[in-house]
Amino acid sequence: MVSRWQSKVVICKGGLVLDTDALTQGTVTPGSARILQNYEPALEGGYRRIDGYSKYDSAELATGSDKKVYGVKVAFSGVFAYADTGTSNDYRLHYSTGSGWADVSGAARSTTAPGKARFVSYYMGEERLVMVDGKDEAVRYNGTTSGDQTLIDGSGSGSGTPPADPKFCEYFLGRLCLAGYSSNPSAVTLSAPNDDLKFSGVDGAVEVNVGDIIVGIKTFRDTLYVFCRNSIYKIVEDVGTSFAVLDVAKSIGCIATDSIQELGGDLTFLAPDGLRSVAATERIGDIELALLSRRIQPFIKPLIASVTNDNFSSCTIRRKSQYRLFKFDSSITESSTLGVLGKLEPTEAGISYEWSTLKGIQPYCCDSFYDGSDEVVVFGHPSDGYVYQLESGNNFDGDEISAVYSSPQITFDDATIRKVLHKADIYTQVEGSIETDLSVLFDFQETDKIQPPSQTIATAAGGSTYGSAVYGTSSYGILEFPVFRKSLHGSGFTAAFKYTSSTSDKASHRIDSYQITYSPKGRK
Repeated sequence: MVSRWQSKVVICKGGLVLDTDALTQGTVTPGSARILQNYEPALEGGYRRIDGYSKYDSAELATGSDKKVYGVKVAFSGVFAYADTGTSNDYRLHYSTGSGWADVSGAARSTTAPGKARFVSYYMGEERLVMVDGKDEAVRYNGTTSGDQTLIDGSGSGSGTPPADPKFCEYFLGRLCLAGYSSNPSAVTLSAPNDDLKFSGVDGAVEVNVGDIIVGIKTFRDTLYVFCRNSIYKIVEDVGTSFAVLDVAKSIGCIATDSIQELGGDLTFLAPDGLRSVAATERIGDIELALLSRRIQPFIKPLIASVTNDNFSSCTIRRKSQYRLFKFDSSITESSTLGVLGKLEPTEAGISYEWSTLKGIQPYCCDSFYDGSDEVVVFGHPSDGYVYQLESGNNFDGDEISAVYSSPQITFDDATIRKVLHKADIYTQVEGSIETDLSVLFDFQETDKIQPPSQTIATAAGGSTYGSAVYGTSSYGILEFPVFRKSLHGSGFTAAFKYTSSTSDKASHRIDSYQITYSPKGRK
């Protein structure tokens, strides 16, 4: 006999899933999402609205007619950024700890619009930073004197002739590695051991040609991975000063230099068919089984359909085990700009991700690194001249965060029985004053179905956060785990539950789970 009252518990987990048929998803994985925009799969479980961003430094960096920030790097307990100075065709490297940008170039870095700037930091007797931009010689900075910029051009204490216009740089086994230069785009040049100014073979410098156009290099453990247009290689130390070049993949390459990130003991990169793991690609081969982004392929495919290498940027947020990928397109407004967010989920078979989408963040370049115990995540804007800090505040520098979580059409274990919904018990964590709307969408929103109005979930509860609150001004308390109880109306064979938040001044919140009370009625 069927009980008059029944309940369905939905645990929010699994992230965004777009590659499963509606009946299976709503029955087997009701806690996954069909829409998960500006919500992140949280380490503690559930889906949490992401934090916002604010200006890292209130001073405008790019003060000339070219407002693009060409590169950013967290290093030397601050942030480096490369941008126009305001003087005609004068691009320079700047440094800030958050209270004004200082020119550390000492002289004009470029006389023409540069390419995208990329950096590597390492320790070689002292902390050092190297920058390349694909137009000029690499430069080295050691942080000891304002304007102390050393050109890596073979002059001074160096010997040999290094690449004149490298696009990529890395540090590998005590050597500075440069690649992507116009004279030999399929070669990687490694400096002499423990000397980043010497590029002569007599001193032990090496040039390795991989036979394909290089789009990025990345050091991982004791290996230098070389990502090309149509292939991937790895350079390993052979004997003494010799190196061996080994195949990783011969039929798949990388389409975005700045998508390459290390997280969870592996390298993630953007390939022509989606996001991949180097380890899985090497182990399984150049087939779809190696894809990390399989669950969100309907979203990824149009995102990478019209791609240029420099339009993508990425970063990791290690304390959250997150990978974030952004795409800049000048024809799309900032509020409509899309990206993806993946939370690492270790499995017995290797790494996998729970995914969500981002909307309203438009970096041209970004970087993240731990500064002491704090993880700093920054991005350079493509058109307004500022550097911003992610994971900061409750809005996008004053603009609202449009966040949406929609469940699949939940079948309540039988899609042929009509259900009358009575109540929703929503289990959450709030971090301050919140406001979100709950909508119930019956039967795939068929055109002849009347849908009930949405209901507001709001609270002014929540405490201040240690380290950011002001004594005597902020209200102190603890983070609350409230249960919101909402009466529901309407009936249908399936129902999706949609949570929408579009305010610019509300704190983040996490939706952990919810329980729906309903009564079954007639069978279809």
